[in-house]
Amino acid sequence: MKNTALKSIRQTAFLCATNKCGLVVISPGSRNAPLTIAFNRQEGLRCISVTDERAAAFYALGAAQKTNATSVLICTSGSAVLNYAPAIAEAYFQEIPLLILTADRPSHMIGQGHGQTIFQQDVFGKHVKASFQLPDDAESLDGLNHCNRIINKALNLCNNGVPGPVHVNIPLAEPLYEQLDVKEESFELIESADILSDINEEEWEHLSDEWKKYDRKMIVVGQQRPNNELNALLNELFVDGKAIVLTETTSNVKEAHCFTNTDRFMVCLENDEFLSSLYKPDLLISIGGAIVSKKIKAFLSQNKPKAHWYLGINNRKPDVFKSLSRCLDVEPQKALSIFKSLRPEVGAIRYVQAWKNLDVILNKAQLEFEKDLEFCDYNVMKSLMLALPPDSDLHIGNSSPVRYSNLFKLNNDVEVYCNRGTSGIDGVSSTAIGAALMSKKTTTLITGEIAFLYDSNAFWFNNIPSNIRLIVINNGGGGIFRIIPGPDKLEELEEFFETKHKRDLECLAKAYKLNYVCVNDHNELNNALTYFFNEETGPSVIEIKTNGELSADIQRTYFKKIKESYEQSDKLANA
Repeated sequence: MKNTALKSIRQTAFLCATNKCGLVVISPGSRNAPLTIAFNRQEGLRCISVTDERAAAFYALGAAQKTNATSVLICTSGSAVLNYAPAIAEAYFQEIPLLILTADRPSHMIGQGHGQTIFQQDVFGKHVKASFQLPDDAESLDGLNHCNRIINKALNLCNNGVPGPVHVNIPLAEPLYEQLDVKEESFELIESADILSDINEEEWEHLSDEWKKYDRKMIVVGQQRPNNELNALLNELFVDGKAIVLTETTSNVKEAHCFTNTDRFMVCLENDEFLSSLYKPDLLISIGGAIVSKKIKAFLSQNKPKAHWYLGINNRKPDVFKSLSRCLDVEPQKALSIFKSLRPEVGAIRYVQAWKNLDVILNKAQLEFEKDLEFCDYNVMKSLMLALPPDSDLHIGNSSPVRYSNLFKLNNDVEVYCNRGTSGIDGVSSTAIGAALMSKKTTTLITGEIAFLYDSNAFWFNNIPSNIRLIVINNGGGGIFRIIPGPDKLEELEEFFETKHKRDLECLAKAYKLNYVCVNDHNELNNALTYFFNEETGPSVIEIKTNGELSADIQRTYFKKIKESYEQSDKLANA
């Protein structure tokens, strides 16, 4: 079989296949031709071609999100490399394994005025776990050995310990398209054991004693992959009256006894020193990654616990509440299983019950608020969350969609993904499509129209998967800027913050041969959803048109009514 004449490149493709890398996303170019040839002809690798490097990198991100297998990115030299940066930063902070292979000119040609040449070595800086440069003499015997060690090390780094992106820059001299007949060959694989951290028995006893000292315990769960064992432990701790558990949609914790709508609680407690003192924890335990809610961050930063433990194998150990006192470098379920075996204290049971009582009041107030609402972002999101098919995947866009999603319960068997590593709107469609390529499940993206337009090159791909469903909430611009305090009062709001536009989403959908329907009210939305998730429907877009000003007013009114309902119930209780 013919293959690239460069043995070092054939070796790289072989090692990626042997390490069971997932999706290989290649963007067209000349300098990377040997890589394209070798990877496309390597048995055991799945390769796709995505023209836009920024979209390509998010495809790879989505695929690795879904499978947890290392995705491989391949591009030509020059500015193509820089287009990978947004997705690589997201992968780094979200701890997603990517192997980035960038073709380059030989070292002596860098900075000498040659075309498509930039400074590629270490170009991604701190946003990769490691950066390597293959030697210029890669085809010599010593060079091949050196390349073997580098590629093995890069692959091991991607998924060992804390996963993340790793960059390998590959100088390639012409000729680039030369091929030869290659018989079956193999190369040395260097394996690396992934050793998990643990704590000795004496330390566990000390932690157990410290746990018992605190009556009011709160567990806050940030973004994480679904984990059934952890979910069950969190549920037991809550049910047994040992700790309250606050989660978000992106936490993938959907047990019935955990609190999901954290902002609903926080709006009642904020700016009330007495109430805050009643509900703040003595011991705070945080798990997982990014937390969306600014309200919970503010509450716990202003009402500091006596102790704050972070559980998890994580390089950064986030101190988002500014009170971190202990880092336990172990799997969270290991620690929680020990705490679960301890008897609950009377004070802990009372603390949990107080939160439960508050939840009953606020849930009733929310149901009352939702009666006879006009068509807006709030009730659109609720309808969508209820309509998602069982055993499906949900990707949520940043800004407004992810914040609205936290106000509602989600089906237990829906897995949630969101690019909260850097929280940008770039690449949300590409990420969802990359994930859908690696799954047979229905994959739904709920996003805003600005993010949809921003990443329109996501659909510049000849084989959009049939299981992708795209829901675009079009509220006339960046609706988040009418919700957060500040920009909504500025004269620059519409032009410079909301960025109102005149683009036609139907034309965009049809240009990429996506099924399309537009809805303007509840009846039209319900009718569209009846067939939208059918398997035979294929890749489809629902554009939901809402009023941005009305939606922002209703969102603000929601929190106002929630707070008023609690204050009224408190007066009645004390009458």
